[in-house]
Amino acid sequence: MENSQFLAQAIGLFMTIVGLVFLFRSDYFIEKFKSFFKNNHQLRLILVILELLGGLFLVLGHENNLSPAPVYAKLISLFGWLMIIEGIFNLVVSDEAIEDFYSKFMQKGWFVGFSIVSVLVGVFLWIQGFGLVELGF
Repeated sequence: MENSQFLAQAIGLFMTIVGLVFLFRSDYFIEKFKSFFKNNHQLRLILVILELLGGLFLVLGHENNLSPAPVYAKLISLFGWLMIIEGIFNLVVSDEAIEDFYSKFMQKGWFVGFSIVSVLVGVFLWIQGFGLVELGF
């Protein structure tokens, strides 16, 4: 579980830090993301390809999650699969449809909600990854 534990630590800290920054500067980041989705089609394509690759690395690169594995290992696999699905979605759907889809989430309520979830899941992952609390499920 060393690889999954390392990923839980790194992803957990990342999600906590980014979630807190997005939470406290939500108006700023909402505008930046709106602008990004409208004006950066080529950069978005490169990032989507990297997201797909990253998702494949997460799914294939850590311990198998099908057997009895800690919850954090299953969460890492879930994130990997979500990255793969989102990557494929962004590759096959038109730019206009992508802008329309993501614009629904670029509102304060959604953005703050996702930021809070990111912080909570991030804290769970790094607590589990660093072995600070053992949960029996």
